[in-house]
Amino acid sequence: MVEAPSNFTAAQKFFARGFDIVILAHTHLHGLQVLEDGKILANAGAWTSDKIHYLEIVNGSISLKEWH
Repeated sequence: MVEAPSNFTAAQKFFARGFDIVILAHTHLHGLQVLEDGKILANAGAWTSDKIHYLEIVNGSISLKEWH
């Protein structure tokens, strides 16, 4: 996943405030990225894409899933 610089900058501000996971959406770029410091940047993408993705959080763990 490659986020636009402005989205990554926005996520960094939340990480600086103490958040461990930042979830973005509606940017059409799905992905789940674990950063060097263990922080997680997640993006479900968009429901209008050819392949539809969603994020699932179970017992504190986040994963990216594809809708079938």
